[in-house]
Amino acid sequence: MAAAAVTLLATTMPAAAHGTPLAPTAAGRSGASGDRTVTKTWTVTLVTGDVVKVERFADGRQAATVKPAPGHEKEVFSTRDVDGTLHVTPSSAIPYVASGQLDRSLFNVTSLIEQGYDDARSARLPLIVSYAEAVDSLREQKAPAGTRRTAVLNSVHGAALSADKAELPDFWKSATAAPSQKNRKSGPELAGHIDKVWLDGKVNAELDRSVEQIGAPDVWKSGPTGKGVKVAVLDTGADPEHPDLRGRIAGGQNFTTDENTDDGHGHGTHVASTVAGSGAGSDSTRKGVAPDAELLIGKVLGSDGSGYNSWVMAGMEWAAHSGADIVNMSLGGPPQENDPMAAALDRLTEETGTLFVTAAGNSGPGTGTVGSPGIANRALTVGAVDRDDTLAEFSSRGPVGDSSEMKPEITAPGVGIVAARAHGTSMGAPVDDLYTAASGTSMATPHVAGAAALLRQQHPDWSPARIKDALVSTAKVVEDTETDAQGGGRMDVARASAQTVHATGTLNLGAVQPGQDPVNGTVTYTNDSDSDVELSLSLEVKGAGGTAAPAGLIEAGKSSVTVPAGATATVPVKVTPTEAARGRYTGHLTATSADGSVKAGTAVAVTVQGKLRTITLTGLGRSGQEPSTVTWFQIFGSDPRWDFIGYYLPEIHGPNVTFQLPEDTYFFEALVGSKNSTGDEHSMDVRPELKVDRDLTLVVDASKAVKVDIRTPKPAESQGMVHYGFHRAFGGRDISSSVIEYSVMNTLYITPTDKPAKGSFEAYSRWQLAPPRMTVKALGPGAPDLYAPPYMHSPLVDGTRRLPLVDVGAATEEELAGKDLRGKIAFIAPESDEYGSVARAASAGAAAALVVYPGPGSPWMPWHPAGGERLPIMAARVSQDHGRELSELLSEREVRIEWSAVSASPYQYDVTLVERDRVPGRMVYDIDRLPTATVKSHYHRSGASEWNAEQRFAWRPWQNTAFLMETESFVKVPSVRTETVTADDTVWLHRVNNTIPMNIGLPVTGGTTAGFQQYKPGEVREENWHRSVIRPAAPKGVEGFSSARDGDTIGLRIPEFTESETGHYGFAKGDDEVSTRLYRGDDLIADQRYAWGDIPVTGGKGDYRLQVHTARAAGPEWQISTSTDTSWTFSSQTTAKSTVLPLIQLDYGVPVDGANQVRSSGPTAVSLKARHQDGLKGPEIDRMRAWVSYDDGAHWTKVERLSHEGKGAWKALIDPKAAANGTGYVSLRVQAQDKAGDQVDQTVIRAYGVHTK
Repeated sequence: MAAAAVTLLATTMPAAAHGTPLAPTAAGRSGASGDRTVTKTWTVTLVTGDVVKVERFADGRQAATVKPAPGHEKEVFSTRDVDGTLHVTPSSAIPYVASGQLDRSLFNVTSLIEQGYDDARSARLPLIVSYAEAVDSLREQKAPAGTRRTAVLNSVHGAALSADKAELPDFWKSATAAPSQKNRKSGPELAGHIDKVWLDGKVNAELDRSVEQIGAPDVWKSGPTGKGVKVAVLDTGADPEHPDLRGRIAGGQNFTTDENTDDGHGHGTHVASTVAGSGAGSDSTRKGVAPDAELLIGKVLGSDGSGYNSWVMAGMEWAAHSGADIVNMSLGGPPQENDPMAAALDRLTEETGTLFVTAAGNSGPGTGTVGSPGIANRALTVGAVDRDDTLAEFSSRGPVGDSSEMKPEITAPGVGIVAARAHGTSMGAPVDDLYTAASGTSMATPHVAGAAALLRQQHPDWSPARIKDALVSTAKVVEDTETDAQGGGRMDVARASAQTVHATGTLNLGAVQPGQDPVNGTVTYTNDSDSDVELSLSLEVKGAGGTAAPAGLIEAGKSSVTVPAGATATVPVKVTPTEAARGRYTGHLTATSADGSVKAGTAVAVTVQGKLRTITLTGLGRSGQEPSTVTWFQIFGSDPRWDFIGYYLPEIHGPNVTFQLPEDTYFFEALVGSKNSTGDEHSMDVRPELKVDRDLTLVVDASKAVKVDIRTPKPAESQGMVHYGFHRAFGGRDISSSVIEYSVMNTLYITPTDKPAKGSFEAYSRWQLAPPRMTVKALGPGAPDLYAPPYMHSPLVDGTRRLPLVDVGAATEEELAGKDLRGKIAFIAPESDEYGSVARAASAGAAAALVVYPGPGSPWMPWHPAGGERLPIMAARVSQDHGRELSELLSEREVRIEWSAVSASPYQYDVTLVERDRVPGRMVYDIDRLPTATVKSHYHRSGASEWNAEQRFAWRPWQNTAFLMETESFVKVPSVRTETVTADDTVWLHRVNNTIPMNIGLPVTGGTTAGFQQYKPGEVREENWHRSVIRPAAPKGVEGFSSARDGDTIGLRIPEFTESETGHYGFAKGDDEVSTRLYRGDDLIADQRYAWGDIPVTGGKGDYRLQVHTARAAGPEWQISTSTDTSWTFSSQTTAKSTVLPLIQLDYGVPVDGANQVRSSGPTAVSLKARHQDGLKGPEIDRMRAWVSYDDGAHWTKVERLSHEGKGAWKALIDPKAAANGTGYVSLRVQAQDKAGDQVDQTVIRAYGVHTK
């Protein structure tokens, strides 16, 4: 079992924009599709009055659109993404920018957003202007139109202005209306005596701002700077030569497989300098929180930013036993049951007195998302806020564990934190060579660790719990932020250091249930001063959504408390659960002195859950009588923490198994597996709405389940994999569960259900059915009904034959001696070595072998048409039960066997059977009566392989991931197969590879894809796979494959291998040769492998040439379209939006047979069609020429018999005789041109074959 991975907790949150996606989206080269969901939108009005809209997608990409101001409709805009920063500048402003009259930051959209000058947060744009020397009185100078003066700035001979964004077009018009009196040597001048306009930008000191935000400089002034305190940083290492860390590191240890503790990632250096950086690289402006603390560097994460639990735990032990007072852990991983890191942390704290400060994690904004070791009880767990104390969206929230403990306990700055940059790294958004900006709870955590070091120096006798309480109880509670997200609030170390009264930081009152006895907790106040302190108490607790807690639910035992000098005082807090009070309640108990000088808060939390009920579960088999194993059962309620999976095994659990759940309504499902002579049976007990309002006995009774009965027009068996499952949505839950099984599972039963009163429910099963590959039937009276699947590597000989069965025992050499098995079937019962026994029987002349499976259960095994050691004769297996019956029958009489085989299936049923809202009492599915479509699929042979691998995926509307038939099935080539496919709201994707993997159970990768499809009931269509001509082209009718230009970027989306069938496309793989070159005029501007991706180009209009070359990898797999060369010539200019390029596409229609060959007698009528890409109507394509070669392109002959049939279609008559007498292949070269002069020139070597006989 692999060790659990640990990941550093900095978010991938760029400090600057990524830039606009500049072409229609499609699946990436790896096959993974990017998430285009818009997560944030900003609108920014520029100083010119033009409006820029920026959309950021979940994967970090952005899209920017410009709405010109009135009168700017014909304006050209310069959009630039410079070092991750987006600039948008209208052409009319460029002269003023170039001459220095306009500040460039006025058009820096990224910076405007970061500073809060987007329209949602600021209705005005602040400006600074300087005036010409001719303006004598700044105070009397009139503000430009649309603005008001807010200050006179003598230092720049100007003024501060505030411009109403709605009036910025007026300002721009007045500022550029006429030249001022000042004479300039060239270019336009601003009007109104304005010399220059700047953005009145916000000033941010980055890290020193965050240190100030938590009050650290105030603590420094009073003395503590962390001196004498050791802080261990467990992370990716550190750069000891960074100016901020030079001389600060007292020791280190490497727990990874890297060579040393140096930081090859950058995360650890950033964190360490936030804790205790000297600020030497920034003239002390970027000091750490505890700049004089000693650092211990424990490298527990490798240079890739990840590590193992064991590395981290070893580092924790080293740090605690090396004298570390504080340990910073800006890392985390998914919590585990009885989590080892959390347990180690709690123990080390108890043993050594070390305080571990941990990151909450970056899995927000959902609840219950805190990672490990942040879930540890004794950890001080930290969330992240921005500079305005607003909780970062990514910051993980509590509660944690079954007892609903509050985490994090505190927050600190963790957004856009600038700190030391390790040499040679680029983590975050580098500011310069020495510093970089990063965001995450990783960045918040060292602020708290540094603050803890300050308190440790100030109070060396304080325990970890005391330091924790001091920091949490003095934190600033941020309004409108849930307690489970902030704990005590944003840290204020200045108050923690200066205030002499502290309180218990957090009071977790656990999970309680109605009717139980009251639960009592205690808050302790500690007074370190030499005077008594009287505190007034205020308890405010709220439920979900800010609703008030029920009266009497949580009460403080006192309304005030006096804390004696140098002593402690306690206040009881009582929870009285009531039936009406279910839910999560959190808040703060605040203690305040009369003069307000003392304020200590305690974060309080309790969960009132439903009364715990005992569930007793047992299982019964198909007879409804005998106890049966329940393979698994799952329960999902409104609270995910109570999601439960279990099983029942009679021999272990006895008559039943019990567990407890709080009162609630649950989604329940359970599987009872059983076996029969033909394979496995699954019986599913599903209950969409299981109400637990009392102690329950659940009997999972397989006999109550109804068979999923599929009736096909022609004989069929399940092949490939069977997939079934359920989808249930209720409340805030959305649950899909499924089972995938090989065809050994051939019978499915599901219990009938009622329609749930709330939410939605669906049951479905997915089947791929085809003619039985092998049917073995014993003839005559008393013969058993055999189930005899073929061996994995058995040949399949089409047809039916009747042959006698001969018992040859284990088919040893001795048992076969003297036996003549010609024309007979060997009946073999081997103890082992099944393949050897079949081979020996074949050597004795046997026509086939029927083998008794020596193991228990079903004799089924997957079948593979190639690879491995092929058996010399057809061979099938039967179960031991059937073997005994046959043996007894042979002892009584001669037995003849009718043996049938189908090597290539002529038909297939690919169906998803769906029951919405409920499972009925009868589930009979007559394929002829279901809404289906018929697809006649022609599988063409592309090379030497006689078999293709194919796969169909299916998605239900609610399904994010298709866990359906994710292994290949096989189809013989050439062949034609009639495929019956479900026609409803199921979405299908079909993929075919021209070769097959040598191993069973692998998904089809690469090959040709038909794209997403939905079928209409009764629809009949034909599909051709791997049919000539195959070439680079944008497939017609498939979204995301149109190459386009957006602004001054050309986005290419051209798959290398598009087939003649509409919508079929594929990409190069392995050793396939691909090269792409883009020219502007004669200048090469891009040279890359694939015709895929975004290419920046020069602005304005230009003539372009795109050249794409492909060549299939040498070998027998591909013998058609072995090489292609395509050249597109087109004109393009800067666009205001994404515009499809006029790349003319060529489609071919050649009447080839299944071997991709034409007859050699008579001319071949070849259809040639030229079209524009989807999304572009384009100029009429009115010219085409074609050439043919019979010697792989060595010589070309013009096609004279080429007739224009209108609408971009031509017909060519090509004589194939020369190819038949030569290479056996026809190569084509086609040129087409539209009326705008756009051209394509495409050459396909060995476009199709010719019969040579």
